[in-house]
Amino acid sequence: MSEVGNSPTNPELAAALRNCLPSSLRRQCLLGDEIRDPAPCVPHLAALLRAVSSYLPRQVVVPLLANPQIGRVEGWFTHGTVMFADISGFTALSEKLSQLGKEGAEEITAIVNRFFAALLDVTDHYGGDLLKFGGDAMLLFFGGADHALRACLAALRMQETMATLSETHTSQGIFHLRMHIGLGSGPLFMAHLGSEEGMEFTVMGRAMGQMAQAEDQAAAGEVFMDSATYRAVAGHAIIGEIREGFCHLVGFREGTPDLGGAPEDPLSTLPPPPTGGDDALPWITGTVRRIRALELFLPPGLMDKIKLEPERITIGGEYRPVTMFFANFYGIDEIIEELGETRSAEITAILNAHFTTMRRIIAKYGGVVNKVDSYAVGHRIMAFFGAPRAHVDDPERTVRAALEMQEAMAAFAELDTSQGFFFLKQRIGVNTGLVFAGNVGSPTRPEYSVMGGAVNLAARLMAVAADGQVLINQSTARQTGDTFLLHEQEPVRVKGISLPVHNYEVLGLQERRVRAVHRHPLIGRDAEWQTVHALTDLALAGETRVLTIVGDVGMGKSRFLEEVTAHWSEEHGASSISATCPSFGRHTPYLPWLDILRAFFGFDPADSNQVKMEKIEALLVESDPTWRDWTVLIGRLLGLEVEETGLVRGLDAQTRRRVIFRVVTGLVEHIAGEQPLLLVVDDLQWADDTSVALVNQVARQVSGRPLLLVLAHRPEETLALDVADLPRHTGLRLEELSDEASLRLLDTLLPTTPQMPQQLKELILQNAQGNPLFIEEVAHSLIENY
Repeated sequence: MSEVGNSPTNPELAAALRNCLPSSLRRQCLLGDEIRDPAPCVPHLAALLRAVSSYLPRQVVVPLLANPQIGRVEGWFTHGTVMFADISGFTALSEKLSQLGKEGAEEITAIVNRFFAALLDVTDHYGGDLLKFGGDAMLLFFGGADHALRACLAALRMQETMATLSETHTSQGIFHLRMHIGLGSGPLFMAHLGSEEGMEFTVMGRAMGQMAQAEDQAAAGEVFMDSATYRAVAGHAIIGEIREGFCHLVGFREGTPDLGGAPEDPLSTLPPPPTGGDDALPWITGTVRRIRALELFLPPGLMDKIKLEPERITIGGEYRPVTMFFANFYGIDEIIEELGETRSAEITAILNAHFTTMRRIIAKYGGVVNKVDSYAVGHRIMAFFGAPRAHVDDPERTVRAALEMQEAMAAFAELDTSQGFFFLKQRIGVNTGLVFAGNVGSPTRPEYSVMGGAVNLAARLMAVAADGQVLINQSTARQTGDTFLLHEQEPVRVKGISLPVHNYEVLGLQERRVRAVHRHPLIGRDAEWQTVHALTDLALAGETRVLTIVGDVGMGKSRFLEEVTAHWSEEHGASSISATCPSFGRHTPYLPWLDILRAFFGFDPADSNQVKMEKIEALLVESDPTWRDWTVLIGRLLGLEVEETGLVRGLDAQTRRRVIFRVVTGLVEHIAGEQPLLLVVDDLQWADDTSVALVNQVARQVSGRPLLLVLAHRPEETLALDVADLPRHTGLRLEELSDEASLRLLDTLLPTTPQMPQQLKELILQNAQGNPLFIEEVAHSLIENY
């Protein structure tokens, strides 16, 4: 073992190094905060640095390799030519191959990467830098001497390459792929935005808008450029048609120089990996810092996959359901133009404030910022939920994030700058659907991205949205309609889709989740339903009962709760209150109880803060006259803007919790004493620890009241629910449906469709394996496509 292995290292370096190593190497290289053997780390870190660098444009890699400041925000002006190359035909190909599942994903991955690898070879030859993949498109930058000519040479060579690959043979037939290209030249503003939580590279400016308009003019197989690009290459270029001021590039005059030559490898300027132990620690320190600075620009979760085998990046593609949005923000180009090159720091600060606000909201709900790119008007943030990490409520998370982002735009509605006031606006389009997700590109320049018709539809909805609007598609509405207030818009015709698209404006959150109006019969749960009937009768007679309903994903817990609520309210005319614990609420204290308390106090969406405070005080005093002093405490718990009293301000955290627990438990007891009460908490496995503890206290302390407390959750071992030993507790476990019940459910869900072939029914049931949610989703899909 070398002497370096025995030398102490600081905890920060050890933690950063641990983040770069797979578990097998951690055991070899680290011992607590010491590097006990650096030798195995060195080749792995060298490979990891190269792998992480390959995912990012040179505009990010080069400055951070030279000066690896972690989370550094900066912006700068530059001049160059930008190219947008859009391949048509990939969407139809992808959707056809998606029918093959995993095999289709593998096939589309090979096809996409074969195309992009060939096109990137041309890009590299002419010194271009791939800034972003956009599913089936590429955004490229050419800087330095003769940037416009090199971009034009690359564009025509790329079209020649496409012509040789256009006819694509697949397992599902022959597809013809084409490409159209737009070029724009001039001043550009580039920026590294974000914080130590995550970074993003973006490029903006007049040339980006010109490029987008040139691309709009180009048909398949064509290259169009703006006037600035043409002026730079007029001595060499042969142009054809001019459309709305944009020139069709058709060739070059004889004698035009090729100007080819691949750019220098950015990593070649770094010290080589050490061969001996004495130089290992300084090299490791610098390399780990460079990796950390670059890693911030990667999508969350990607680093964990890359570090397993950085010498051979094998992040395969897959088809998966994803909810995504495009947020189009505009007004920033005017700020860039007016402030100019002497005020790049001020421009960067404005951009970073907007981006970090939006990224923080997206991350809060578990989404991933895929890119920030240009649009015909302004710029767009594309984010998706469901890849690379999925959640059962990704559609709801996405819409919540979109609404919160629009609310946050109030801070950017009137920006006071050194050159006067400016205004930023934003509109958002949301779609849910099946996409291809995975690595696209080449071995030397991959990027994690998504592509498919669902992505395109999100962009189309964004384009028809008005200022401040959030528009969602029908699939997203179906999955979130009980959570949000929706207003159905007129169906719109959008590019690439033959039929008008149904869409909905999201107006806000429902005050409380509403029960579905059209319920299919509860099938295959006869024994469980008899238990509910018996417990209902006991609770209505004044014998408090606690019912837990446990089941895996898709077993129908929420559907079962709908029927319990309907039975209690519709057949017995008794009061019911329901709350759901969202998966993004694990760290929000009392989250499910907030909905319950709002229902207790009878809040109305139109109520002012004062009216809500009056309602809180009235019910507290009615429950216990000594609780008047806790009106402000409960008001602040519910998010009302009221000043703390001296009494509340003096409470320590433990006393504050004890008071809240006592008040909430007393309210449940009081309200249930006034009239029979059904209290339902769904998805309890996602509740925060404080909420679960309060559930435990209510279940144990409230008795002798006409109360049925129903708690539904997945079989989570870590859930600290402590009610099983109560004499008044009953537990139900929802298992898979029998084949007979599954078939009855399928037939019930498809009452208006033509007779389904028996073979198709058997295939559905075989894949469903008794999972009611799977059967429902298949049925909805069949109905929507008939």
